[in-house]
Amino acid sequence: MIRFASAFAFTLVISGCASVLPDNDVPAPAWFEAKREEAIAQGYPDIRTAIPAAAEDDSRMWNKIARQIEVARRQLERADPGPVETDEAAMRAWVAERQAIVAKGEEPY
Repeated sequence: MIRFASAFAFTLVISGCASVLPDNDVPAPAWFEAKREEAIAQGYPDIRTAIPAAAEDDSRMWNKIARQIEVARRQLERADPGPVETDEAAMRAWVAERQAIVAKGEEPY
């Protein structure tokens, strides 16, 4: 008897869940069709014919990124000013100058 009751309860739960599922046979509302036609008129492609996204293991994308990184590395090397030639006294004078500007309530830069 207990098995029958649990089977009956399970059937009721499943039938309740099935009634919550959307009905795909219902046509789209008129406003949706109007927006769809407007998007097509603006040149947006149909999702069924759009170019599929590239696979994650697409080596062309990773090669392009590697080239961009190499170009950026070379640009950084060319722009490197070299070691800083500032002594302690010059740095302390610069800091004191900036502190005086801030003390006046101005921006130090």
